[in-house]
Amino acid sequence: MKQFKGAIFALVLSISAVAQMSTDSVWTIESYDWNEVPQKETRPFIISESEAIITNTNLLEIKYNGDGVTLFELIHRRIWVGDEKVIQRYNKLYLPLHDGNAAKTIKARVLLPNGNVVLLDEKDVQEGKDEDDNIYRYFALDGVQVGSIVEYLFLTQEQPSFLGARYTLQRDVPVYDLKFELVVPYNLVYRLKSYNALAQAQEDTVLRLQNRYFIHQDTLPKFKSEEASFDRAYMGYLIYSLQSNLFSGSNNISDFKNSAATVYRNVHTEIDKKTTKSFKKILAESEFKKETEGPLQLARLENYLKENYFLVEGAGDNLSEISDILANHGMSEIGALRFFHAIFDYAGFPNEVVLTSAKSNTPFDPDFENNLMIREDFLFFPTQQVFMSPTDVSSRIDYFDDDFRNTKALFIHGEDLGDGMEGVAVVGEIPALKSDQNKSELIIDWHLGADNEPGEVAVTHILWGMQGVYIQTISKYVPEAEMEKFEKTISASLYSQVEFEENTIENMAGVNFPGKPLTIKSRFKDEVYTEPGSSSTIVKLGDIIGPQTEMYLADSVRYLPVHHGFPRSYDRTISVHVPEGYVLKNLETLEMDYQSEGDAPLMGFVSTYTYEDNLLKIEIEEWYELGDYPVEMFDIYRTVVNAAADFNKKYIVLEKKP
Repeated sequence: MKQFKGAIFALVLSISAVAQMSTDSVWTIESYDWNEVPQKETRPFIISESEAIITNTNLLEIKYNGDGVTLFELIHRRIWVGDEKVIQRYNKLYLPLHDGNAAKTIKARVLLPNGNVVLLDEKDVQEGKDEDDNIYRYFALDGVQVGSIVEYLFLTQEQPSFLGARYTLQRDVPVYDLKFELVVPYNLVYRLKSYNALAQAQEDTVLRLQNRYFIHQDTLPKFKSEEASFDRAYMGYLIYSLQSNLFSGSNNISDFKNSAATVYRNVHTEIDKKTTKSFKKILAESEFKKETEGPLQLARLENYLKENYFLVEGAGDNLSEISDILANHGMSEIGALRFFHAIFDYAGFPNEVVLTSAKSNTPFDPDFENNLMIREDFLFFPTQQVFMSPTDVSSRIDYFDDDFRNTKALFIHGEDLGDGMEGVAVVGEIPALKSDQNKSELIIDWHLGADNEPGEVAVTHILWGMQGVYIQTISKYVPEAEMEKFEKTISASLYSQVEFEENTIENMAGVNFPGKPLTIKSRFKDEVYTEPGSSSTIVKLGDIIGPQTEMYLADSVRYLPVHHGFPRSYDRTISVHVPEGYVLKNLETLEMDYQSEGDAPLMGFVSTYTYEDNLLKIEIEEWYELGDYPVEMFDIYRTVVNAAADFNKKYIVLEKKP
């Protein structure tokens, strides 16, 4: 749950009790070192690779250190450079240093094909700045050649994460001789789970003063990135989390049950008279009307709160209490959750906390309970069956990042268990929206010009749901002097090459969402979409719908599911008025029909037309009922996407009648 996880998940490890244990461990990470003499690579299946990680050792050790606990992490990699194209990749070797960790050992070396070794250590570390002025550190590796082995060993230390940590081990190159080890004091019992191509961890039964969990995998195949997918979610990775502390008697530390109880206690707070008075004022200023129940009323109050109370990144306890939020108009993440829960509950809209994870990164796994699965927070309104993100300023009720839809989640509600109300966790689902909730309507009225004169085009573009919510919510923060430019930029997303004679946008303010769609009305001379010739004019009809995604170059064999984003639909109506004395030809190519199978196709692109009395009317329907498609539907998905791209290239011919 991002920044407030520490506030919500207070873990009592009884450090003072366990710090007295013997430190005479049989294994320590600090004893690890590379071979004094680097080894040349002779294995044919390695040498044939353009690039490969031929040693990938990852060691983690949690140790008691005085009154605290320290995580030591060691990374040792040997990389085969087998292609000229790979050399540039290793001109700079970036160090895994960030705020919160410190380097203990940093060294690198390059074994050249002739057997010479270039050795680098801490004195060779250089610094640079990115475009945001963030400092990064690196080794400059000069002289790397085809047939070289780049080797580095980094040892860092930082505070450990007990409730859930992710470790990604698969790469975009093949990995050989993979080792992962987690070593902890024997009183700390961990759970580990691997995902995708990574082998499951085993537990060492020999060590007595430590618990050791390890993976030894000879080969981890190259991860192949694919268009329209979540790479990170499908790479080989593992998650580890603390399950119990034998000294303190704490068990099931990372379980959802414990998390739910803690979250409930932290979010549900008593509302005093002063706060009640402030809530009444907010409801009045937001034009809240209790008799108008439902998502529209929820959105009105949500819009007011997000335009007047702001999330402060990195805010501590001083902006976590509702009284401080009301006084300062700023909130921490836990503060936002408390504040939104309390005021909506006061307004007569009971709600529950819902926690989940980003499916693009670490998808929610109900069978492996840990903190990584419950990092993102929402409110759920059971009566209205809608969700809300208190911390995402660009979202509105039920319309938020699709990364958190069509996924499992932890729903936390209160139950009286005898000693008062307690938080109870139930695994449920945040469902996907429907395609018609995120509709783009494009209405084009196009009067073609006669005698090679430019025609006139009038466009109405109506954006419902997720298609328009971002613009509607950020428009408040656009300075008045920049508003005209902002509006033209929105229209130019479809028509970047035209000069608008008229351009207006309706329902731009967030207060209009979700009741009124964002509506863009434009008018311009047609000096782009027709190409006059000596005897006929090419009418670039397909171009008029704007740029389309293409997947012509996608591989024929698909390995990963397709992520399309939120379900959506596109309705386009194009009315082409033909001047007297002219006729249109090449119309038969406008008929298109590509749909998935079934009585209710899950996606499709359908184009039809009529041509009567100098009026050509084209109706286009394109829809994607799912946001995520399985591998077996990739072929038809690609066909539908490319059908829209194909239409984008359609043209018809305008000729004078004989």
